[in-house]
Amino acid sequence: SPATVAWSQVAVNDAAKAFMAGDCTRATDRALAASERMGSRPEPFEILGYCNVRAGRLELGARAMQAAADRDPDSWRYAYGLAVVQALQGTDPRGAALRAKTRNPLEPLAATLERRLRAARPGRWARLAARADIPPP
Repeated sequence: SPATVAWSQVAVNDAAKAFMAGDCTRATDRALAASERMGSRPEPFEILGYCNVRAGRLELGARAMQAAADRDPDSWRYAYGLAVVQALQGTDPRGAALRAKTRNPLEPLAATLERRLRAARPGRWARLAARADIPPP
């Protein structure tokens, strides 16, 4: 219903604001509320993914980012986030990075990450990912 979409959007907006302010406790709470109301949205899962990474929960971060990518497979953002999390985990991130770049070849974040990961040895992936810029939600 339109009311469900509107309520979910309010929760996503609140989660994004909290994330940008560095408040992952509130961001997580609001992202979970948004996903409970409308589970087909990818945005809450992106926020959950990054907040889990900030907390050192890389496996949960990867699962949340994969859930975002599954909900919007054509978006560069979620493939990018998945590449960042995979690199931090030490899992090969180059496929996800290439998908991000392919989905939006003009996006500098995606192009830069893909180029750097492709050129780097696996032992440097985590360091590159830790310095990667995160697009605002």
